[in-house]
Amino acid sequence: MQPTIGPGCKVTAGQWYSFYDGVTVTAPGGLDIDHMVPLAEAWDSGASAWTPERREAYANDLDAESSLVAVTARTNRSKADQDPADWLTPLLDARCTYAADWVATKLRWKLAVDDRERFFVGFELGRLVASFWLWLCVAGFLISTTGYLVKGVRLRRAPGRATG
Repeated sequence: MQPTIGPGCKVTAGQWYSFYDGVTVTAPGGLDIDHMVPLAEAWDSGASAWTPERREAYANDLDAESSLVAVTARTNRSKADQDPADWLTPLLDARCTYAADWVATKLRWKLAVDDRERFFVGFELGRLVASFWLWLCVAGFLISTTGYLVKGVRLRRAPGRATG
């Protein structure tokens, strides 16, 4: 559903997916725009030394899709200005994406990362890497025992494998 824009450029209707909690919102009042790395966290991580122009550019960053995210008001308010050491998305499946977007934002803006934050972000991204390696191990096992490669959703015989 495309957003409906009313007088004064006010959004009056639409449909948005909040990836933090997996909720689809149809009333604009149920949404907040979240800074992936909250303004207070950015300030504590180095933005306090920025020029006013750079701070304004950060606050209104539209150059990266993950910098400003439409999420349910409830999850944005529960996050507040916390970093991943103190808050992670309620939807477990979104945590790796959240951690990766957090790191990307911190790197892009050259913001510091404290030890607790590094540990929790590393843990979430480590789960993603572990899942990938598990998938590779399973795929390797299947190839070695069946001679089939998984490509997309179809199986095909691995080259050079004898049939039988």
